[in-house]
Amino acid sequence: MITLETMDPTQAPAQPNPSSPPVETGKGTVMGLRLPGERLTAAGWATLLVVFVLPVLGVGLLLDALVQLIWGWCLGVWCWF
Repeated sequence: MITLETMDPTQAPAQPNPSSPPVETGKGTVMGLRLPGERLTAAGWATLLVVFVLPVLGVGLLLDALVQLIWGWCLGVWCWF
């Protein structure tokens, strides 16, 4: 057992032997159970919706309204109703 009296703060800790194989840390498991892989969270889906989907829909809506005003053609989904 190492006590505070035997530790020398001026000495660097021992480095692992570079020729030894890496130690398996068990990453991806908890108490022997395998963890699911990486996935997009609800916050990630919401960010994608706000940053990418809504602006594209907004631009399409504005273009459809512009075409409707200029030429009178209804091209959008709302024309089906």
